[in-house]
Amino acid sequence: MALLNASPPLGVAIREDGGVNDVNDLGEGLQPAEEGGREYMRAPAPGGCTIAIGVTDKSRVDVVVSGPQTEPSCELANTFVEIVEPRVPQG
Repeated sequence: MALLNASPPLGVAIREDGGVNDVNDLGEGLQPAEEGGREYMRAPAPGGCTIAIGVTDKSRVDVVVSGPQTEPSCELANTFVEIVEPRVPQG
């Protein structure tokens, strides 16, 4: 049975092996940003979006949303970043 209005898969990953400048381009370019002294990197891709929250030069927290369309996935990832970011230490 198919699920109607199912939410796209969401993941949060702690990366201790690379900062926001180490995010891989997933096919649609990288979009760096800075706000409140924290660095971010948005990596849109066909079928989803990753937004990396900088912790230190060598660590980050990734918020990943998979979905059929890039822009709605990035919008949802941004909403989750707003929830996750206050809980992420700033190095």
